[in-house]
Amino acid sequence: MKILFIGMGYVGTTMGVVLANAGHEVTGLDIDKEKIASLKKGELYFHEPNLQEMLMNQLQNQRIRFTSDPKEAIATNDILFITVGTPSLTNGNTDLSYVKKVAQMIGQFRTSEQTVVVKSTVPIGTTEKIEQWITQESHECLPVNVAMNPEFLREGSALHDALYPDRIVIGSNNTEALETVEKVYQSWTCPILQTTPRAAEMIKYASNAFLATKISFINELAKLCDTLGVNVHDVSEGMGLDNRIGSAFLQAGLGYGGSCFPKDVKELL
Repeated sequence: MKILFIGMGYVGTTMGVVLANAGHEVTGLDIDKEKIASLKKGELYFHEPNLQEMLMNQLQNQRIRFTSDPKEAIATNDILFITVGTPSLTNGNTDLSYVKKVAQMIGQFRTSEQTVVVKSTVPIGTTEKIEQWITQESHECLPVNVAMNPEFLREGSALHDALYPDRIVIGSNNTEALETVEKVYQSWTCPILQTTPRAAEMIKYASNAFLATKISFINELAKLCDTLGVNVHDVSEGMGLDNRIGSAFLQAGLGYGGSCFPKDVKELL
């Protein structure tokens, strides 16, 4: 398949390289020309174990290329992934300005029926808005097939998570979009859940909020353990051996941080 990733950030770059490795013809688009120039040379601007080697291989195989020309890139690809950032505003809500600009750009430059896949983390109901933004900017009455396909990548193990995910979630009210996105992942063996776009959006927020809850819970428990003279590491190990609970994200420490958990919890609230 001919696939375009709009936004060469952490998610867009990783998934673009991985889908090229799976045999797709991938284009990476970003307005940051320095970022594009670096990727064209096979040089990552962030650290992710083993990803640069895979990038170099796919450049040599000519399965991936990079550009800053949105008109040509949008017009010549069949599946368009939106992977731009969705940072927090000062009030905790999500800033959708980058997503909206991309949707409008797709509407402006599209020349055929395409499938648009939202991979950026967006508030509930945004996928429906993206379809509207694309349609409003379209010069021709072309059908637009939009799906939500949330990412579950962890920094430092993003390549492994992309190659061996626990699940793939595809949300759309459009049967053709569901089938097209599932074909993108036809070489993956994990469970694939087809659902509505709102449910797919919520799955992303609910997953991150639950993991943040596990971290917060064990940290609160650590305070109680300190008061009672109990080793919290023994407690977390004993809890984690219960397969209903699991040991992941159950290690007492400073709290949760990073680029996703804080902003996603704020948005969910």
